Amino acid sequence: MPTADAAAEINALRSRLKTLHGLNGSMLALDRLHMTLDHIGDFVDFPNGVVDAACAAADSLVVAPFSISLGNVVSFGRKAERLPLVLRESDVVNAGLASFQQALWGVLAQKGVPGPARTAFTPHVTLLYDQKSLAGQAVPPIQWVAGGFVLLRSFVGETRYQELGSWQLKT
Repeated sequence: MPTADAAAEINALRSRLKTLHGLNGSMLALDRLHMTLDHIGDFVDFPNGVVDAACAAADSLVVAPFSISLGNVVSFGRKAERLPLVLRESDVVNAGLASFQQALWGVLAQKGVPGPARTAFTPHVTLLYDQKSLAGQAVPPIQWVAGGFVLLRSFVGETRYQELGSWQLKT
């Protein structure tokens, strides 16, 4: 989750982008802003066993806090009614973020957590959804130190989340 200062910067960026590009999509609430690092899956029935395995994986993860720097915006997807406009890394790979993501994927695999092949998932913060697609463009980097992470359940189409667990990063 971004810090309060980073969330305020993200909010200001979203407002500028909406005005600059004539976007009409509504902005996600500030308390919904988060960086997505992995997608475990979409389930018809709530998968308690999968959640338990993901929590066990998170419990076993030992990673120090690291810096995040996001300096590019782009629309994900094609031909959708609601294209997500996301904030992601610039062309410079953030070593701390990449290391955390690899460690996370490793413990998820060890605990048998299902999901798509965990080899190339773009960490991102969804800014808003809009019908208009934006090509990738550099923006002034938004930075914060990640001191923890959360497991969120997304209620698809309902624009709400449920926090299922949270963990502090430690050395």
